[in-house]
Amino acid sequence: MSLRRNLFAAISRLLCSIAALFLCATAPAFAAAVPTSSHVVVIMEENHGFSAVLSQMPNLVSQGNANGYATNYISNSSGSLMNYLWIASGSCHAANGTCAPTNLPSNTNSFGCNGNDCTSAITDPNIFQLLDNAGISWKVYAESYPGSPTSPDNPPYYRRHNGATWYAQILNNVNNDQSKIVDFSQFATDLANNALPRYVIIVPNGNDDAHDGTLGAADTWLQNNIFGPLLSKTYFQAGGDGQLYITFDECGGGTNGGCDASVYTTIIGPQVVPHTLSSTPYRHENLLRSTLEALGITTFPGAAATARDMGDFFGTAPTPTVDLIDDMNFTCVSGQCFGTLGHDTMTQLDGQSLRADFTPGGTAFAALLGDTTPAIDLSAKTNYALDFWANISIPANSSAVEFSMIQNVGGFQFAFQHQCDFQGTKLWRVWNPAAGGSWVSSGRGCSVFGSGWNHFTLAFWRDNTNHLYYTGLSVNGQFFPFNLGLTYAAIAGSGTTSTFRIRTVGEGGTNPPGYTMWVDKFKLF
Repeated sequence: MSLRRNLFAAISRLLCSIAALFLCATAPAFAAAVPTSSHVVVIMEENHGFSAVLSQMPNLVSQGNANGYATNYISNSSGSLMNYLWIASGSCHAANGTCAPTNLPSNTNSFGCNGNDCTSAITDPNIFQLLDNAGISWKVYAESYPGSPTSPDNPPYYRRHNGATWYAQILNNVNNDQSKIVDFSQFATDLANNALPRYVIIVPNGNDDAHDGTLGAADTWLQNNIFGPLLSKTYFQAGGDGQLYITFDECGGGTNGGCDASVYTTIIGPQVVPHTLSSTPYRHENLLRSTLEALGITTFPGAAATARDMGDFFGTAPTPTVDLIDDMNFTCVSGQCFGTLGHDTMTQLDGQSLRADFTPGGTAFAALLGDTTPAIDLSAKTNYALDFWANISIPANSSAVEFSMIQNVGGFQFAFQHQCDFQGTKLWRVWNPAAGGSWVSSGRGCSVFGSGWNHFTLAFWRDNTNHLYYTGLSVNGQFFPFNLGLTYAAIAGSGTTSTFRIRTVGEGGTNPPGYTMWVDKFKLF
């Protein structure tokens, strides 16, 4: 019987290796920017959005503030299990349409997975297989673990929160992998004995991951069981190389609805640039790629093959899709040309800025609107951060300013328009294109710009059901989530162009006073 089992394991290993040749990719698209680590630890919490975590998990947020956290990290799927699969194999392994908002990556297969289970064992390449093939030690520490990978949900233990138990690599016990899934009680022992493997997944039970318990309880559990013991180890102290990734499966109770799928994600470790606040668009496949790079693996399964890593946490800036100021000319739109547009090399941050001179004249709230349409196809891109610096000569003379991206793709127009309403509501507003269009308050204050240059990042995304989402904004390094359900259906459109706009609006009354706005480092990530 033992001979048969060993033969079966050998065949399974061979088949997995062959599958890896076809279903994994060694992607040259991005150079590795995540440093190598001797200890990579991943924890996924449950069912809460970004803003809730900020207000109710002080220990986690304190670690994120000291190290770094992402302000534009979007979970991939509704339903717990699929998100755990994303961080292990870069796919939801579900049929398109049930994996929304991100479809099944083309180099992966559906195994009938949903938020609770899968109809068959997943044979696509995954991190456990890659680690075994590379001879890298790993272990899953699952709290309240019943002892078998096939044990069903039995609260407080949830198999659907233990992603490893759905892969053929583990179910077939290749390389004795079932012994690498243990109860969380073993974690303290391994930590004390300096026997922690190089890659670790920690699975708190339902009471401690905020699924059945509160965010406060989850925060206390992290402090007592992770932050205190783990971060005191030498590899998480100055000069060490430990990396701890903490994220959430989705932003709501079993759904991504109503909270824009924005989840809190932090990377903690001595190699992280302190106080990093990353507005780069990320999803779970970016985390997967980052952990693989940290382990020295250069083969990436599923969507991780084309995802960028989270290198900005370690001091490597992401490459923008386009720098609109240095590379493009903005053209005044007919009917809204109360002023002039041009480049300025005197008031700028690098190279040249865009100068918008709003000239007095016209009726109340006259405007100067400039746009540019770069010759670049962004139709395959869905997650964005529009990052720029702005400076206004006489802020009190401005009624409002707008910064926008208008994207046409798939027969729909996604109008991501943001307005800072200085003198009226004194709030940031976003555009709802329905029924002719209207401005909708984001609930976030918009004071008149401070003197000098101010740094803004607008975070937004679109899904495959033709909806546009406003995630939030960063103002001079402070992130403010748009947590009021700012989600709108796109309108009919054509082509694949993306137009970027900057608009200055004059004050009320006849012949509104003039002012100048400079915009620099206007980039899309």
